Amino acid sequence: MAVPYEAIRTGVFRRPRRLLGLGLALTLSALAYFPLALPYIRRSQEGFGRSLERMVRPSADMKSYLRTRGHLHQAVGLKPAGAEENLFPGFLALGLAAIALLQPSRLSGLYLAVGAAAVWASMGPAAGLYSFLFRFGPGVSALRVPARFGIYVLFALSVLAGLATAKVLGRLRGRQRSLVATALALFPLVESFGGPIVYDRAPGLPSVYGWLAARPEPAPVVELPMPACDEFRRNAVYMLWSTAHFKPLAFSCQLAAELERFPDEAGMNALRRLGVRWVILHRNLYLRARGEQMERALNRERGLKQVHRTDYETVYEVTPQSSRAGGP
Repeated sequence: MAVPYEAIRTGVFRRPRRLLGLGLALTLSALAYFPLALPYIRRSQEGFGRSLERMVRPSADMKSYLRTRGHLHQAVGLKPAGAEENLFPGFLALGLAAIALLQPSRLSGLYLAVGAAAVWASMGPAAGLYSFLFRFGPGVSALRVPARFGIYVLFALSVLAGLATAKVLGRLRGRQRSLVATALALFPLVESFGGPIVYDRAPGLPSVYGWLAARPEPAPVVELPMPACDEFRRNAVYMLWSTAHFKPLAFSCQLAAELERFPDEAGMNALRRLGVRWVILHRNLYLRARGEQMERALNRERGLKQVHRTDYETVYEVTPQSSRAGGP
């Protein structure tokens, strides 16, 4: 965002030497950024990318920027919302940003543009900018929530608030300056307070993970049942349990859709494409007798071999496609 802003402001496109320098700077920046972007690019190529249609629901709208968990904000009429939609930056940040913009400067103009672009991108495919970033931005399709571009809105407002704070404190002296500085430091803590935080008690660690931790291969693991895309928060317990073995977990919206009728040929192809070695069936996490039914179906799948069983879990190894090994 800063590059086109400064390029237009300084007229760099009319100066070939500066344009060459800008191209070199962008190339070096891209090379520095590439190692960070590479994991997201790989995830997109390996089936962990998301379709543009799935990005509509987790997008922000203007009401999201009036949603908050702060008790003080709610006391004056603002509404709470889900975790991804609480984007209200606070009265102090907005007030200080307004002060910074009353005396425009190159820096305040730049961060106003950054904040505006971030608001635009956070609104997802319907607003347009996110669709462009989704198609042409490296790794953007692997990101889960467009509303998280709101982080850059907070970043821009923080810079503007800092500029205003420097101006305000620069006009004060002595005790008055100390009191105002203390108030500016403490008020955001009061304004943003949303406690107490309620925690869920973590479930106990199933014994099957001790067996899995003893396997030397760092191959990916699939846990069943795999929640649907709109219930992916339920994967948090699998992520917690994975700290017992630290093998990579394979789950994504696309994979959940491909395993919807598992075991079947499409599901097995998806597992092999991702290099999955182990499938853990949590029989007790299914309703009624569905867990036992699922186990019988997996035992009949020739691409799976049952290798371990506990009171509540069954572990299968994904066999090579040419293998005809069946269940025990």
